[in-house]
Amino acid sequence: MPRVAAALLLTLVVSFSAGAAGHDVSSVRYAPANLGIGPTRIVANGGRFLTVWAMRDEYPKPNLAYGSLTEPANGQSSVPFLLPGVTGSPSAIMPWGGGFISLWWSGDHFDIVTLFGNGGVEHITHVPRIADPPQFASNGRQLLVVDIQQQIQFRNDSNIITASLYEPDGTLLARTNLPAASVATFDVVHMGDSYVVVTGGDSGDVHFFRLDDAGTIIAERELQGVPPPPQYAWYAPAVAVAGDSDHAVVTWSATQSTAAYVTTVSRSNDVAAPQLLPRNFSRYDGLRLLRTASGHLIIGNDSNGVAVVRTDAPGRVLDAEAIPVANDYGLDDAAADGDQFAAIISTYSTLHPVPLSMVTGTVVPEGVRTSLSPLAPTAAARQEQPVIASDGVDYVAAWIEHSGPDLLAMVGRVTRWGAPLDGPGIALPLHSKIIRNIAITRGAGDDALLVVSTDEGTVAFRWSRTAGLLDTAPIIVDRSTEFGTAVAWNGVSYLVTWVNYPDYSLAGRFVGSDGIAGAKFSIPMKINSFELVEARSPSLAWDGRQFLISFGTAYVVPCSSLCVSPPAEEVRLVRLSATGVPLDKTPYRVLRATSARIATSGSEFLLLTSDYYSFSTSIVHGDAGVLSVSAPTMTVQDARASDATWDGGYYDVAWTGVGDFLRLWRLDRGGHVQQKLFATGPSVTTSIVANDAGEVAIATAEKAPPSNLSRARIYFGSELEPVPAVLPTPTNLVGHLTTNNLAVLHWDGEAPGYLVEWLLHPNVWYEVQHLPANVHEATVSANSGDTFRIRAYGPDGSPPNGPITTVRSEPRTRAARR
Repeated sequence: MPRVAAALLLTLVVSFSAGAAGHDVSSVRYAPANLGIGPTRIVANGGRFLTVWAMRDEYPKPNLAYGSLTEPANGQSSVPFLLPGVTGSPSAIMPWGGGFISLWWSGDHFDIVTLFGNGGVEHITHVPRIADPPQFASNGRQLLVVDIQQQIQFRNDSNIITASLYEPDGTLLARTNLPAASVATFDVVHMGDSYVVVTGGDSGDVHFFRLDDAGTIIAERELQGVPPPPQYAWYAPAVAVAGDSDHAVVTWSATQSTAAYVTTVSRSNDVAAPQLLPRNFSRYDGLRLLRTASGHLIIGNDSNGVAVVRTDAPGRVLDAEAIPVANDYGLDDAAADGDQFAAIISTYSTLHPVPLSMVTGTVVPEGVRTSLSPLAPTAAARQEQPVIASDGVDYVAAWIEHSGPDLLAMVGRVTRWGAPLDGPGIALPLHSKIIRNIAITRGAGDDALLVVSTDEGTVAFRWSRTAGLLDTAPIIVDRSTEFGTAVAWNGVSYLVTWVNYPDYSLAGRFVGSDGIAGAKFSIPMKINSFELVEARSPSLAWDGRQFLISFGTAYVVPCSSLCVSPPAEEVRLVRLSATGVPLDKTPYRVLRATSARIATSGSEFLLLTSDYYSFSTSIVHGDAGVLSVSAPTMTVQDARASDATWDGGYYDVAWTGVGDFLRLWRLDRGGHVQQKLFATGPSVTTSIVANDAGEVAIATAEKAPPSNLSRARIYFGSELEPVPAVLPTPTNLVGHLTTNNLAVLHWDGEAPGYLVEWLLHPNVWYEVQHLPANVHEATVSANSGDTFRIRAYGPDGSPPNGPITTVRSEPRTRAARR
């Protein structure tokens, strides 16, 4: 590569990854996450237990993975910690040296994840494989991964169970199909110099397979046959296996879930007579067999809850009656270390509101001793919809925070250097626990007013930099509101606007700096009295002479009360005097827009209008009693404007689009772009303000440590980097079909991200995937002849063109057309 080209490439890579790191608006407060908890898996090593689980974030984000360490001596579990970079659902975990090794399943692949002894992530290996969640065992060098592939969807009789031998780095060494039909359940273990796989079929049969360390079948036994007519299997049998170099101990449930059995298979593969267990372990997904220092522990579900039965080392049952562990619970997973064991159990009944709990116990001569404690999936409290105002020098931020199922409205001060001054923030004293949005604006001096929309109405609170929260009880603005609020200061009082419920009209009320609310009044929003329209999400600004209010407008379609509220189809503008008198006979209409934001320099207004696919800027004047709106001065595709402010010299526009970038465009008073700035970071929502010195602060909600859930953060304009002028174009795009109507696309490029698009109709491209800079391959659903395009994207958006290829049945080596 020529030196000049290499230098340019290095500059682009460095520039695209540059940018400020952001600042938290508060210290971390841990709270119940109230997110969906996926499968949990538990393992013991070094005298303590590690539990891992998937926690579902909001769609379509990938799930997050967490872990927690438990000391069996006291049953205390650590605060859950993030497993960075791990996604999918944990399907199996086992000790690995001084740490752990685990499989995380994602449908079209699984990841081999090694963990340190403290639960920290050591390495992640991606293994392509379309199959059901796998289980595995290890001889200390390789991994035998067992899974089921369903050839015909929803048809278990098409299932194929496969044992695949892998190196820990994901290299496939051997693969063997096991001769068992309609397999639905299975377990695998390594003992001595061989692997043992036990399967349960939909027809009720149970099979035993022994494989050598090379993954080759060396023995097969039928432990339970298909029941003869007229009997039939209600459930596929639950199966579990454990043991040592001399014995494989196998347990399974009966075909009609009326009994459960245990047997021993010797090293020479002789099967002992099955023993009936003194408990009906019935649920096919809740049965584990743990090897302990004194023998084995069978733990599983029945109609009453979770129970255990002990056996000795050769598998002889020791208990005449099963030992209840936790009634009204179901078993997720269990592990043992010596004679200590732990089980993750769950319930969603009204008797036990904690979704996850842990049973820790010790095997003793007379039975087991157990204790039950909650395993609360806490995390750094999720923070959303941050807004920000300046007190002249520093800033005050407000945000919505999750605390279990409840929502809190929080407020806190942040210095101009990004240091939070109020710890985890101050919760506003609200009765309602359902918060819709928060609006904030600066008033006189260093005061501010916060307006909160809840399911019980809209309220306000006064804030002072020196005194903090001035109101111990909320100022009632209105009892019935919907679709957001807005607030602005006119030098004397605050104007609060909102959407009335249930008629969805636009209303306003002034609130004085003394906290006294004035009379409620209507704000004109219709072109004529016959119009059937509804208001959505107002925004407003004061230029020293008049208020300019924008609001989305939805046209009402006759419908029943069960219909969904129609979306906004246009934006309307209306002006009010300092006392709330309308200055326009009818609103000004901005067509083909769904929402808007307003900023002002004091001489004109900057109007940001967004539709579903782009946003535009226009300049608004209200001179001589006439409202005029310019043609768009800037339009950005595949993007949505978040907020704008005037910093004394420029309009600062914060916006979000494709890719994990926070963008800040600076416009002159004519609405023309003068500077483009960015930071790398997945901004979800933004609010922007400038202090008296013109220093800009942007409030964002983004995934951030320690839990990688949404946190309210601040970026400063002085910390952002200029957007590079050149966006490298992808090259050498090729694609070919593989199997199951899938195609693989390959390309070269050095862009910060890529859009994969499919040609739906002539000149109509449909986005299929967007991928980060280090990915140059995509697997897509396709048929022979389908056409795909790859476009680069970066902080300046995405150019309209990119290389195009048509998928063929054979690998293609010719460069794609441009």
